[in-house]
Amino acid sequence: MVTLDIEGNQFRERYTVTGEPDDVQTQLGLNSPTYRAWYTERREWNSDPVGDAPELAEPLVVGAEDLAGGTWLTTNLFLGSTGATVEVSLDGAPATKAERTQRLRGEGVNVGAEYSDPHAVAQQLVHGGSVADRTMHLWRFDLPEDLETGGHTAEVTATDVHGRTFTDTLEFEVVE
Repeated sequence: MVTLDIEGNQFRERYTVTGEPDDVQTQLGLNSPTYRAWYTERREWNSDPVGDAPELAEPLVVGAEDLAGGTWLTTNLFLGSTGATVEVSLDGAPATKAERTQRLRGEGVNVGAEYSDPHAVAQQLVHGGSVADRTMHLWRFDLPEDLETGGHTAEVTATDVHGRTFTDTLEFEVVE
């Protein structure tokens, strides 16, 4: 739900997640070749549900093949508008800017698994509802292809157009 904070003739909008504190303003996930293959299989199965439904077993585990095929961390910054930024610090390294999946410079809308919020889509494809195969407020941070096997932590700092910052952390694992 959109909340307006009004003071005099000034206002600032923010998204309020039902049942969550006001500082919850992001949703993080991993977009990998494994996720994108599941996305396609599950959409096909949902349109003709015969047999067992394809499941996305471990959305926060990626293999070396996933990294080589292009894997990125996604940040859905709720109500993230033009001028908002997202930075990611991977395993304590200096923060690097993430890229917005929609440039918003007059071009067509990017649509499909590559431009989706994996966390939201995993819920939508399993529990029903429209599929968020695009969003105007999604950023991506490409993971290095040579990321070592083991656990990793990404600290994400999102800054909205009003200068408010929100920090969230995603822990994930790289396997052989």
